[in-house]
Amino acid sequence: MTPPDDPVEALKILAETIEDDMFLLHETDKGHRSVAYVCCYCSGFDPSKKLDKLLDEIHEPVPSYHKIGPSMEKYFSRVEVGKNVKRMNWSVVDSPILFNCGSNHVNADDLEHITEDEDIDVSKSRLRVELQTLSRLPETRAVLFSFKTHLCTLDEIKSEGLGPQLADAIDGLKQGNAPGMWTYKGAVRWGKKVKEYLRS
Repeated sequence: MTPPDDPVEALKILAETIEDDMFLLHETDKGHRSVAYVCCYCSGFDPSKKLDKLLDEIHEPVPSYHKIGPSMEKYFSRVEVGKNVKRMNWSVVDSPILFNCGSNHVNADDLEHITEDEDIDVSKSRLRVELQTLSRLPETRAVLFSFKTHLCTLDEIKSEGLGPQLADAIDGLKQGNAPGMWTYKGAVRWGKKVKEYLRS
């Protein structure tokens, strides 16, 4: 199969062919910059607003990112061709909808408009896990950041005996070196109800 000359058409084909979301980043004198993306399953952000942004600009809403920003730039620079790097990222969301630009994260501007400890429907809540991969492209030397999203119901977590463990992990969002994660990941809204259910 011959790839299309039009890069936008190539991105459309990728979006229809694989399940992963993808961001392509080029290294510049100022850091890694997002130059293209296919993002069908965003969680709490508008992917169009990440285009042409540097890593630290992309992660500006993330609590305490400034502490790790320089080391993340070095980490991206060290990715080698054929030696992909993988990690997991998780959150709990109060809806099974995969494409959600707005409500999964809580930013400072949202605080006056949200209700703490909402009476959410736990049957609609999900553990949302991203398998994130960094890959170095051999010709352009760009870094491909891809992530595949998995959703699990809270009942699935409980059926495996992992309810209390997830509840403890949710408590951990308030602690550590980025305590702002409790609010940013939305636990300020759903945390109480979800933890009670997981421990029941």
